[in-house]
Amino acid sequence: MKDDVIKLFDDKEDNIGKEVFGNIESVSQTEYFQASQSGLKPQYKIVISEYDYENETIARYNSQVFAIYRTFLRNDEHIELYLTLKAGVHHGSG
Repeated sequence: MKDDVIKLFDDKEDNIGKEVFGNIESVSQTEYFQASQSGLKPQYKIVISEYDYENETIARYNSQVFAIYRTFLRNDEHIELYLTLKAGVHHGSG
């Protein structure tokens, strides 16, 4: 069941984004450690339909803007998006 609404954006200035449904999950301890070694601060893993994802690089959830730093295509027609609060990431309102 996909209960959360996430808004996805690409990096174009005029992009209004699109809303998709997904599941918000915590990142694993291993994911957090590996990403933090690259200077990232992982916040969430979002699971959405692979058909909803079109290589967007920015996500808005819960009034916060995140960079999508990694994806993982699963075998069940879903994709995992890994999000970080990264300095300098801003995109539209709403």
